[in-house]
Amino acid sequence: MLYTKLKTIYEAKPFLEKHYPFDQYYPLLQSHITKEIKLNAEYFNPYRFANEFSLDSKKSLNFFISLSTGKATVFEKNYQYNCVNCNLPKILTSFVLTEMLVCDECYTPFFIEDENSLKYIEFIFKLKSEILTDVKQQIKKVQSSSKETKRDLEEDREQSSSNPNIADVHNQKGPSTPDVDWYREQIAESLRVSMRKT
Repeated sequence: MLYTKLKTIYEAKPFLEKHYPFDQYYPLLQSHITKEIKLNAEYFNPYRFANEFSLDSKKSLNFFISLSTGKATVFEKNYQYNCVNCNLPKILTSFVLTEMLVCDECYTPFFIEDENSLKYIEFIFKLKSEILTDVKQQIKKVQSSSKETKRDLEEDREQSSSNPNIADVHNQKGPSTPDVDWYREQIAESLRVSMRKT
């Protein structure tokens, strides 16, 4: 399922092959997803993916954004911030920069006031449910013949990287993908609207 979904995305977005050759990135992504699922990860971090395979972290973030943007996707792009009052993590499935965020526990508001505020809202990527189900089935088939343990995987796993945040995308310099360029334009426009309100 992952192979088919990724092929569909690459066909719809030809720029991916130039920046992220399918024959190179498919096995890396498959390996990373399998490893993270074995560790019961609910969300996937492009920086951890980059660390695992010695890839550029900016390029990895752009790759994940491209895989979570459009009709066919591998990931659902979610957002997370910690409430400034109760410090509990809040996960949002959608997010508009001009909206005020309100903690559902303590009702404390969080405003996007300027570019500095962007660093407090992180991207987190959740694997599409149909791909998750398929990968879990594949793992069950392989695990019956494998002696690899969860402990081995945890020892292999890089120290937890922080999640990328919206500021990481907004402040990017240099080449990116059309999906990331579109996203950066949306951030810039939202900031302009937000600034006019204050």
